Amino acid sequence: MSSDPSAQGVPPSEQDPASGARRVGEARAPLDESTRPNRRALPGEVTPATGGGAEAQVASAADPAGPGEWQGIGQAPAHRVETLPPLEEMHHGVPVSPRTGEPRRTGPLVALQCFLYAAATASGLGYALYWWRAMHVENFDRSAWIIGLLDPRPGSAGSIVLVIVLALLVIVMVGAPSVAAYQAWTGERFAQKLALVALGVAFLGALLNPLACAAVPLAAAGVALSRTSGVTSYFDAWEALRAPVRETETAGRNVFYGRLPRFQ
Repeated sequence: MSSDPSAQGVPPSEQDPASGARRVGEARAPLDESTRPNRRALPGEVTPATGGGAEAQVASAADPAGPGEWQGIGQAPAHRVETLPPLEEMHHGVPVSPRTGEPRRTGPLVALQCFLYAAATASGLGYALYWWRAMHVENFDRSAWIIGLLDPRPGSAGSIVLVIVLALLVIVMVGAPSVAAYQAWTGERFAQKLALVALGVAFLGALLNPLACAAVPLAAAGVALSRTSGVTSYFDAWEALRAPVRETETAGRNVFYGRLPRFQ
């Protein structure tokens, strides 16, 4: 006998709402159970495990995205992604420092740095001394040798031009040995020519004062060190590291021109 109130002629207004909801839930239960394995659980939602009980839920939480499941914006591959090892840096037989990966700096190279940077410092300090004296008008004529020689009137057009020229010269006097020292540190062979330029511009210190002239012997020591075997071997190592010597092809080998015999 059917238990459906509607089948017994009970009006809808007198039917039990709880029994109706129970019938709807019983009708949807098979559909939910059949589609549950294909449905992903929402964040924070606990779904009954198909096998293994609580252990399966713990394993699913530890590995939320296994092979074939969606992770992030893509699907995780079912196989392990193979990658190549990092490329080895080619040193071409040049001994390099394990810390920097560059040729080892030698003692003469470090001494070269010290002398060239000391020459730049001497030129800068000589100009600073001149500028300090020129700030006081009563000492302007004794601030630099060139000013005492030309003796321009303070504030005149000649004195202004002379001050500007000295400011431009000190840039060259400080910059030339600094650039030469840096290029020598990076292994550029033309640093030897730059050291000669630094020695030439160091003589401009004769326009300022004895402190600026101290750059001349310092730059001369840098030029001498740039020709020593310790520095030239460092340059050779850098050249071998940057551009290794290419092997020339042996001459006298028979070269076949035209279509190969097997294609004729």
